[in-house]
Amino acid sequence: MTFCDASVKAFKDSGVTVPIHKVPHTFDIPSYSLDDVEEIVSPSDPNFLKDRFVFYNISQFSQKKGIDSLLRAYFGAFHGKQDEVVLLLKTYVNMQGRSQEQQKLKAYIDNVKQGMRLPADGFPPVMLVTKTLTDHQIRKIHKTGDAYVCSSRGEGWCIPAFDALTHGNKLITTLWGGMGEFAQTAEYPDGHSTYKVERTRDNVYPIAFSMEPLVSQQHADPELYTSFDMIAEPSVSSMMVQMKIAKEAQTLEAPNMTEFDHSVVGPKMLAVIEEIAASKTKETSNV
Repeated sequence: MTFCDASVKAFKDSGVTVPIHKVPHTFDIPSYSLDDVEEIVSPSDPNFLKDRFVFYNISQFSQKKGIDSLLRAYFGAFHGKQDEVVLLLKTYVNMQGRSQEQQKLKAYIDNVKQGMRLPADGFPPVMLVTKTLTDHQIRKIHKTGDAYVCSSRGEGWCIPAFDALTHGNKLITTLWGGMGEFAQTAEYPDGHSTYKVERTRDNVYPIAFSMEPLVSQQHADPELYTSFDMIAEPSVSSMMVQMKIAKEAQTLEAPNMTEFDHSVVGPKMLAVIEEIAASKTKETSNV
């Protein structure tokens, strides 16, 4: 069982011959409320986030997550508008040995700025959060944020992006992999089940991307990733455009995500388990 069509294809392309079943990720949808959650307040300046549009991202600092693309898009789109926006980046480099991560990440961000060769005084701010947070503290980030930017080069689902959209925030993302499963919804415009199109849900701003050979992705088992494999490379220029549009657009009602609730996905998963169990029983009886 796997979450998305991209994963099904990856398994098949890798030579997996046993049956592969797609069952979407599942969540407690009624619990998605931020009514009891307060927004984040900057300890150094309580008014820092006031009247700023907050872009945010929650992910590990890795090549796959595309933080490099996100920083270039953010700085390029809002250079000179540093009083209007902020990028709240909740990230970490390693699960262990978390000391001095702030300094390492700030140095990386400075290198990105230097490479862009733009006036130093025009870069919009980045708010770094590197410590481990509780679930409630993560919800405070969703409460504070206006638009989640998923700059990832590949995801089986991307739970923080799903959470952001389900909480009613804007989502800027490619539609490859897991994001395409929940950032789009199927419609039948002519009323016939044979004619289906996918459209993005309300509050979704799709980033263009291209499938490119993977190079230098770090992993504990590096032989798993070679340049025979392809990644979804997000377009920085497209990300810039969508971030600008999202900033100015009206936030719509949170989309209906009940199709991913436990009560809906649970029976689907049970049906798969029962199907597999029945086939195993049949195989045994035929021996």
